[in-house]
Amino acid sequence: PRFRCHTGHSYTLQSLFAEVNEAVEVSLWNTLRTLDESVMLLDHIAQHARDQGAPSADVERFVRRAQDLLRMTETLREITQSPVLQNVESEGSPRG
Repeated sequence: PRFRCHTGHSYTLQSLFAEVNEAVEVSLWNTLRTLDESVMLLDHIAQHARDQGAPSADVERFVRRAQDLLRMTETLREITQSPVLQNVESEGSPRG
């Protein structure tokens, strides 16, 4: 069978599967990069707040949020390294 997207691109079953998997992978890596950048920014904000003498509750709020995002990042990294995703990557084929 062949599939067509709304713009008219034609795909075989294998090429559609590969395209969808690639989109998922790109999205996961973009999310990881954004989370990493958010952790760095929150760490920077917390340090700046400390340096400016902000109340410790305010500083702690930034630190906790950075730690929460760091845990999310670690979980997402584990998911991206899972055998299921690794197998999916090797199953695709070029667009037909």
